[in-house]
Amino acid sequence: MFPARAEPGDFLDNISKLEINNPPASGAASGESVSSKQNNDSPDKKTPQKQDVVRKKSHQNKTESTINALRQQNAELSAAAKAAEKKRAETTRELSAQIAALKAQGEQRVQKESGETAAVSALSKKNAELAAAVEAAQKKLDETTRSLTAQIAALTAQRAQNESGQTTALDALSKKNAELAAAVEAAQKKLDETSRTLSVQIAALKTQKEQSENLQKSTIDTLTGKNLELRAAAESAQKKQDETTRALSAQIAMLNKQRAERESQQKTALDALTKKNAELAAAAATAQKEYDVSVAALNDKNKKLQSTLDSLAIKQSDLSLADKSHKNAYALGVFYLTQALSDVNKMADNNV
Repeated sequence: MFPARAEPGDFLDNISKLEINNPPASGAASGESVSSKQNNDSPDKKTPQKQDVVRKKSHQNKTESTINALRQQNAELSAAAKAAEKKRAETTRELSAQIAALKAQGEQRVQKESGETAAVSALSKKNAELAAAVEAAQKKLDETTRSLTAQIAALTAQRAQNESGQTTALDALSKKNAELAAAVEAAQKKLDETSRTLSVQIAALKTQKEQSENLQKSTIDTLTGKNLELRAAAESAQKKQDETTRALSAQIAMLNKQRAERESQQKTALDALTKKNAELAAAAATAQKEYDVSVAALNDKNKKLQSTLDSLAIKQSDLSLADKSHKNAYALGVFYLTQALSDVNKMADNNV
């Protein structure tokens, strides 16, 4: 249900890597070289060399004491980090369980109240708000985990860069222990703040759930009253509908009677119109036949006139036009013949 987060082992492993190895026994090596030189040197030089050995041993003892103190501090910080990680894991489990319980309650409430449309809509909206709040809390917890992981990685990288020399390593380790302590304290504070914030959010969600249940109960009561009113209105509407149905049935019977009478009248008129239409069709067929005969006669007459005109045209070419009076008479005859043919064609075009 929740996204992956840094495992507790990773945090503890990163802290355990900050343990300091034993420094090289440079003092012992130098002491052996000094003792070997003392055997070769004169007795006058043994006293300063012994002082150097004592001074180096004192410095080595002080260094070992510092290293032991830092190791002890490192162990305390590791224990504190383990405790913080354990507390964070417990808080995460508790919050996860509470969030899962709230989600389960929300789902059960939605399934239980599926019969009421208005209540279901309100619960769906409230469930979406709860899911958004849970998601915001989870995002905040993930941000805290990522921040702690980044801080540990940064501390590890800085520790690796600062291990070049024994003296530098001691100073860097002291500084790093202080930074680690501050980081652990800051992480603990941030975890506490996150826990408080999530606790407040869970309390708010519980309050919202109680308000939603109260609102749902009020809504159900309102819906029950509204249902009674609607039932009474439905009964009244049913009575009115029955009365309207009876009135409409009487009107429909009257209209059916009128329609039967009208159909009888229409049938009589239709029979008369059919008979009249048959007579008109017969007259039209007779007229069409007469028209076809007239057109055929006119076409024959037109052909004869056209043949006569052609014959006259041939004769005109053969006649001698020396006599002017014969020429005028022929021209006049051709004019009248042409006029007659034109009139016949017009009559044929006008269906006369």
